[in-house]
Order: sequence, then structure tokens, then C-alpha cells
Amino acid sequence: MIAIDPELRIPAKRLAAAARALQPTLMRLVAASADRLGAALEADCAMVPWDREQLIGQLQRQLVDLAEARFTVYGGPTAHVCERRSQPLEAIPQAWRWLREGRRVFVDAEPGACGQALHLLAEMGEVLGFGVLTTSRDGGAAPKGAVDGGVAPARARVAFISADADEELAAYVLARACLRRSGMDPRAVHIAVVDGDGDKLGRMLRRLWFSVRFSDAKDHGAFAGPVPEDVAASLEASAEALMASSAVECWVPLRRLEGAPEMSGALMAPSLWATAPGVSGERLDEVLTIFPAVGPTLLLLREDPSQAQALLARLVKRGSRWTLIGPRGAHEGSRGVEAPLRVFDGALLEERLPPGLPKPRP
Repeated sequence: MIAIDPELRIPAKRLAAAARALQPTLMRLVAASADRLGAALEADCAMVPWDREQLIGQLQRQLVDLAEARFTVYGGPTAHVCERRSQPLEAIPQAWRWLREGRRVFVDAEPGACGQALHLLAEMGEVLGFGVLTTSRDGGAAPKGAVDGGVAPARARVAFISADADEELAAYVLARACLRRSGMDPRAVHIAVVDGDGDKLGRMLRRLWFSVRFSDAKDHGAFAGPVPEDVAASLEASAEALMASSAVECWVPLRRLEGAPEMSGALMAPSLWATAPGVSGERLDEVLTIFPAVGPTLLLLREDPSQAQALLARLVKRGSRWTLIGPRGAHEGSRGVEAPLRVFDGALLEERLPPGLPKPRP
């Protein structure tokens, strides 16, 4: 066998063509590695079965989209891609995008990130050859001149519940958006602006918060699993501070649940907090400073209809993206605010509910 010099320069068009030709191999490798990926998501990220199955399926759909996309081959310096602990498997399609553009790629990972992502990309790097796809798995560092190629940290998200929204639909959307992955997904919704008093929404959320099933990551009937001990301690400290504030009410208190002795992390029952309508800006800032915005916890900012849109605009200007729950035109009064990321309006589809959430009441 003739040794191939890894420093041999490959034209960008040849690199991109190789990545395009070998993408079916990558997709077959992902399918064949599904069990290994699932086991790593359980061990490294404490994700429950339905959630990790959905994440692997999402990765496969992203690769299908990449296979069908057309890329302009720019070439350029090596792209440095990072597998983030809180955004598992996102480095895989990100790295392949750069390869399809004719760029070499180096991939490393944050401490505690899903290790199988690097393992899978390292296997594909061996298939591609020429050192065009390398990882830190063997202790290597990013080559000199490499530029940041993602994965970009996800932006925080808030929700806006319009006065015309269906309260049951809103409660289930908030439960999934807030409690999925035990609230550790950086795209989780931990703050929701409610147009009105939110009394009926609050009753429905209380039922879900007391009924949702948190358990070990191996439990097929669980909706979410444990959180790291440092997050649990932070939640408890924040809950104590919030209880001392007169600007916020505790609707569902924070509690530790009993888990299996061998379980990694802490099981925390979800907590629910709400401000009274018309809380002044200074007191609201105090609450937002104390509120942890991580883990299984949700804060409802109840606001008078005349002020709800302004409060949403204020949160979005801080850098959050937002989701609308209610009629699509409900945000038109928010001047200067970007369009919502997603809009939820219509009937609740019971057959799409994941395990661990209670069924709707007739």
C-alpha cells in the first residue's frame, strides 16, 4: 500500500466532490451507529429514550437535506467545529457542510459532550483520507490558521401567549418547550409572557407540572431525566431567593425526587413561578436577575394587554428569539420585533404527545 501524505494539498473542488460522493456512507454509518449514539446520549446527556430517538432522527433528516442541497465551493482555511455539551450531535452536519464547500475541518468537543459525535466523524475522516477531516479524539489540536466554524451557541428563547390562545394547547407547548431534556437544552423556553391574568393557563400548567414523569434516563415511560448536581444546587439557591421576593408567586415549588442509587445527577421536580400583572420594571428586573433560566423551571410574566407586547419587545432586544402561541397576527402590535421563530395555533394533537406527559382531560 502506498502511504498518502496527509499534508498533500487537495483542490477544494475535489474535496467537495469527495464529501458529496461519500455522504451516503456517512448516512449509513449514522444508521448503523444509532444504538451507540443512543447509549452515548443516555450516558453523557442523561436523555430519556423518546428524546434521544427523536434527536437521532433529526440528525438523519438534516443529513438528507444536506444530500439534496447544492453548495458553492469556496475553499478557504480549515474550519474549527466544536461539539457542544448542550447541543449534542450538531457538530456532525456542521462539519459536513464545510466539507461540501471544499474546506478542511477540525472537530473538538467541550468537556462532557457526546463523545460518539467525534468518534463517528473520526471514522469518516479515515474514509475521506488526506487529513481533510480530523478530530481531537487522539489528542490533536486545531491546525494553525483554523477559523471558527461553529457550532454556534443557541440563542435563548421566550414564549408569548396571546389573549386568544387555546390555554390547553399553550400549556402542553410550554411543557414540552420548557421541560424537555430536563430544561437543559439552551433552546428551552424558561420565560413566557402572558397577555392577561393567565389564571386558566396557570391551572392547566399546575396539573402538568405535578403529573409529568421525571425518572432515570433508562426509563421508557419518562418524559425527562436528571440534571447535574451543580444545576440542582443552583436551582435550589434561586428558588430560595425567589421565595423571598414579593414580586413573584410560587405556583409549583421546587422539589428533589428520589432516583435510583446508581443514577448520575439529581432528579428535580419542575417548578412554576408567576409575576402579578403590572409589576414595575425595576422589580421585574430583580426577578429576571434571580431566576435561573436553566433546568425544569418556568416563569410566567403576566402582563396587562396594553403592556404585554412592550414586555416581549424588551426581552427580544436582549437577544432572545421567541415563539408565538396563539393566532399568527397576535404579534403585529410589536413594532420593531423580528417575526416569531414558530407559531402554535390550533388543536392539541394527542397522538403526538411523548411518554411521560398526562393525557388531556376530556
